[in-house]
Amino acid sequence: MSTTESIADFYRNKCLGVPDNLEREVGHFNAFRIDEFMHSGKAPVRYARRDYYKISLLRGHNIYHYADKSLEVSGPALLFFNPRVPYTFEYVEKENNHSGYFCIFREEFFSEHMRLSLRELPMYAPGGKPAYMLDSTQDKNVSNVFEKMLEELQSDYRFKFDLIRNYIMEMVHYALKMQPAEALYQHMDAKHIDRYLAEFDFRQNTRAKLGINDVERSAIAVRGAKGKRLTYQTTGRA
Repeated sequence: MSTTESIADFYRNKCLGVPDNLEREVGHFNAFRIDEFMHSGKAPVRYARRDYYKISLLRGHNIYHYADKSLEVSGPALLFFNPRVPYTFEYVEKENNHSGYFCIFREEFFSEHMRLSLRELPMYAPGGKPAYMLDSTQDKNVSNVFEKMLEELQSDYRFKFDLIRNYIMEMVHYALKMQPAEALYQHMDAKHIDRYLAEFDFRQNTRAKLGINDVERSAIAVRGAKGKRLTYQTTGRA
């Protein structure tokens, strides 16, 4: 079975109904507000390639798994996903109020109308960094771009998709002016996965929302180290 998710699969997985003209379109574009999908009982986003591009503005505490890297982000982030790299994300604190936007489109949405190849953009190039952290002002500016795209989708303007392509490029150039976020975790050998999971289990169970402050968290970590070796392997005798 193929591990690549098509745009039709996306609509089916989100219980949105596949658009009637999807297969007849040379390219396809759509945009959504993330809070419309929260608490809806939809299946979690699986780790897989897609046959479409995706740009997301996602707020909250999340971990993004992209190719062989994982990035933990707390706060608004602008993310660019492409069809050649598998990805998924998970909510670290599911009770948080996650919100934001995302849009999806096929490569033909651009290639049939512009000379630009999306693969030439730094965030879509092999080894490119797809994540850009935003401050409150940047979050507001990018949100406004998404709102304009949503507004155009509902309009009868003849050239609305040309305008939307310009909005996408506006976000691309906005991101290129910023430094991409560095991956905090490289995927490790299987023998270390228990340590990786233990760290995130500790963070989840000692987070501030449970009433545990930094001092208490440090004390718990120190108590947990009692009686354990601090060296990875036995050192030579002096």
